[in-house]
Amino acid sequence: MSKSLRFATVIAFLLIALFSTGAVFSQSIGDGLYLISPEECPVQGCAAGQRLHYRVEFTINTSSASYICIYAPADGDTSPDIHPWAEPGSEWLSLTGNLTGTGYSDTDSNLASLCNAQTGVSEEYLMGATAVLPTGTTDQLDFGLTVNAATDLDGSGVVIRIIDSTNVVTATHSLPMTISETTTTAYVAEAPAFCGVASPCFVNTAVDDPNGIGTGLRDAVRAVDPGSEIRLLGDYPVKDHTVLIDKAVTLTGNPNGSLTYAGSSCTDPMLLVTAGATLQDLAIDDGTCPAGTPRTLVKVNSAEDVHIEHNTLTEGKYGVQIIDNTGDITVAFNEILDNQIGILLGSGNGSGQLFAYANNIIGNGSPPQVYCYSSGSADHNYWG
Repeated sequence: MSKSLRFATVIAFLLIALFSTGAVFSQSIGDGLYLISPEECPVQGCAAGQRLHYRVEFTINTSSASYICIYAPADGDTSPDIHPWAEPGSEWLSLTGNLTGTGYSDTDSNLASLCNAQTGVSEEYLMGATAVLPTGTTDQLDFGLTVNAATDLDGSGVVIRIIDSTNVVTATHSLPMTISETTTTAYVAEAPAFCGVASPCFVNTAVDDPNGIGTGLRDAVRAVDPGSEIRLLGDYPVKDHTVLIDKAVTLTGNPNGSLTYAGSSCTDPMLLVTAGATLQDLAIDDGTCPAGTPRTLVKVNSAEDVHIEHNTLTEGKYGVQIIDNTGDITVAFNEILDNQIGILLGSGNGSGQLFAYANNIIGNGSPPQVYCYSSGSADHNYWG
């Protein structure tokens, strides 16, 4: 797919998503618990290790303090060991109401004790907030968590209880969820609709945080074991922040996955590889970056050997940027085209070596196509 056509496709998707979900973010949607990002799970279930963002809407019928308490299963898997359904430490809760703009508190001295007192069997209390609202006020709060990568049980998932100051539960909301457990092959797509029956399938969410948090790709890397394979489905966009690849995984686009970008913040590399990973059968470009300010496509800083093979790397600042380290880097059988520099190997005293062979490295700005500081340079690396 051409860069211009990919850009048009991404913009069309974003406009459709914006107009189809705008009502959810601007008005009451009724008391209950809702998944808002992603809006739904893939057909095979939300992947264990997926970041999820929720919205709870509730009506408080008293002007005294009320408590919004959030719970999840205390054990999310079938093994003898106990692994919480939600990844410990991944919780996030807004303290500003969406409908009222009213502030909430998570430091009330009664909050934890009252919420813990209403914890159900096999549940754990995750987080909560205290509200004092006018009588009959309806409001919304957003929160998020990451499903533990060890989770393999379906069930109620998150449960919300609204508790008044006398420790009486005035409302309960839950959202049953099917979980797709972690395997040695994971899939990554922009949205659930693009997953098809592939499972487990990790998708992008609304946030854009350091190390690629907010991308399904980063969730997948965090969730799978070293040695696993992660397959991109279709034209997959990363976000402003660099996606960290810090496990020895194989990231592949086979048969037709590509990696691009749909923003204008083009300072950081798209991928940063810090472990013995393999990138293969991928088409990577910098997407919508303005002319003259492209993103580096792949940056490598690894103490372990890295393989970059059978890829097409185009229109970046550096096709491959290598920080001098102890790992050997093999760059082979790639098309590296129309970048400012095809391959850049940094200076330093690391013992790692660059092995570049059987590539087409052409059209990358002014010669040299491959620049290795004191180790030399090359103006071609053809095959065929």
